[in-house]
Amino acid sequence: MKIAFSSFGPNLMSQLSPRVRGCHYLLIVDTSNMHLEVFDNKREDQKDGDGCQAVQFMVSSKVNALITGRCRQDTFRILTDAGIHVYLNQSGTVKEVLEKYTQGRLRPAKKSPTVHKGS
Repeated sequence: MKIAFSSFGPNLMSQLSPRVRGCHYLLIVDTSNMHLEVFDNKREDQKDGDGCQAVQFMVSSKVNALITGRCRQDTFRILTDAGIHVYLNQSGTVKEVLEKYTQGRLRPAKKSPTVHKGS
């Protein structure tokens, strides 16, 4: 299973970014072999719309889940339409949140979140 994390840094000890759009990095962990793929999102165009590079990268990478703090309604819709489960309201290091996920302590969001400016 491939899990994406919005992150401030390029490794598992980095803090989870509270938002998807404009996060510094997107970390993708393949839980079958713990391979880490790093997507540098620092040059992300901050404009609104469906063109978010991080979202496009997750869909094209065929991730199964995204773990983040919050996301916009359009981001949630794009990801869930692509079959990606979205886990919201998370914080801590990527490693801590990954451990919660693998222990079955996280639940995917069932509906689109409230609009958050800049998420």
